[in-house]
Amino acid sequence: MQSSAAALTAVAAVFALAVTGIAAERRFRPPDDRPAVQADALARAGIRGYSSERLSLYADIDPEIARTLPPLADQLYDQLVATFGPPLPDPDGKPFGVTAFLMKDRQTFLGEGLIPSAIRKFLHGQHLGYAFWMDDQESPYYRRHLLLHEYTHCFMLAERPTVQDRPELWYLEGMAEIFGTHRLDRNGKLTFDIMPQSTEEVLGIGRIEMIEKAVGRGDFHSVRQVRELGGQAFSESRSDPYAWGWALCHFLGNHPRYRERFRQLHAHRTDGEFAATFESVYGPDADQLEWDWEWFITDLSYGLELSHAGLTFADGEPLQGPRTVQIASRGSWQSTGVRLAEGESIAVAAEGRVTLNATTRPWISEPGGITIEYEGGVPIGCLVGWILPDSPEVLDHPERTAQVRVGAAGTVTAARSGTLYLRINDHPSSRGNNEGAYAVSLTPPTPGRSR
Repeated sequence: MQSSAAALTAVAAVFALAVTGIAAERRFRPPDDRPAVQADALARAGIRGYSSERLSLYADIDPEIARTLPPLADQLYDQLVATFGPPLPDPDGKPFGVTAFLMKDRQTFLGEGLIPSAIRKFLHGQHLGYAFWMDDQESPYYRRHLLLHEYTHCFMLAERPTVQDRPELWYLEGMAEIFGTHRLDRNGKLTFDIMPQSTEEVLGIGRIEMIEKAVGRGDFHSVRQVRELGGQAFSESRSDPYAWGWALCHFLGNHPRYRERFRQLHAHRTDGEFAATFESVYGPDADQLEWDWEWFITDLSYGLELSHAGLTFADGEPLQGPRTVQIASRGSWQSTGVRLAEGESIAVAAEGRVTLNATTRPWISEPGGITIEYEGGVPIGCLVGWILPDSPEVLDHPERTAQVRVGAAGTVTAARSGTLYLRINDHPSSRGNNEGAYAVSLTPPTPGRSR
């Protein structure tokens, strides 16, 4: 009996230690520190309250508009949990919630003591702990976008990680833009992380136009350069850095080659391991990543389909004899497997027909293209070529992405040594509904003069 009792005592002790260890390891998010609100006093000042399960909103705008906003935050919360997992539990067992102040007249909120002194100089919106403040916007879309953006910050930073433990800033702001960029259907259901179809769909944002203008003035950002955008860049400009952050998050999160790896980053937004994880998952094919990114930015336009935007990579070798390759109409740049030295030329001849916009009114194209519709100054359906350079670091963006019109027959001369890629010209938003391929014959290069 004594031995049995001793054994039971030992088991109980082990169990107690285990329970104690579990309790010691359990983590909580910081306590709810949202500002106290006196609803009656605010109502007398023209500020009314509207609530849903996950958002308490105080606003001085049209009540018919204001009351539609908190339910959107509930949908966002569910999507954030699906993406990042649930937030840490509250130490007092309270459900996760955020308070928002939506201001048509900021002075009214200042007069009621609702804006902390630490954040009074914000431009459009600012978050702090479990609360955020935002100015009202003329565009209904941008009003919703800004609310979703700031709510995302409150969720992602709910654990209050130190500056050292936070992820890179492009990711924090980019993910807030990802969840801010939305589509709202007639039933009030949100779709997040959309590629907008038109300027009008996301009125007031203009992220695509910002990137187009930046690239046009020679300010292309590589993946590495976007990752290096810091606090100064985001504080000096409320436009371009956010556009680059959104673009990189959308690209990595939706490109078939990179999206699964991108999900691994979500687990490291508070542990200081974000940068190391990025290098680990993307380092092995960093060169391909940069090329896919560069052409994504080059082709970026409303409605772009990332599922058909990736390059088909293959190293090139000198062509020893005639070769025929198939160039699909749905794909972007496809390697011919042929490497040209600087100054060398290759004869290219194409035949066949492809269907562009394979719907009830399809367009049939041959390699010369359809001359009543153009993309980038070249007829759609036309065969075009590009040399992926061996040494891209010595070139600027326009030189790295310079393409040549080939058509049914032509000669491609390599301005720089590299591999020949081909594709069928089309609007970046329209490749997904194309059908067919061209058969392209390649004839060995003729010697050219060295440059």
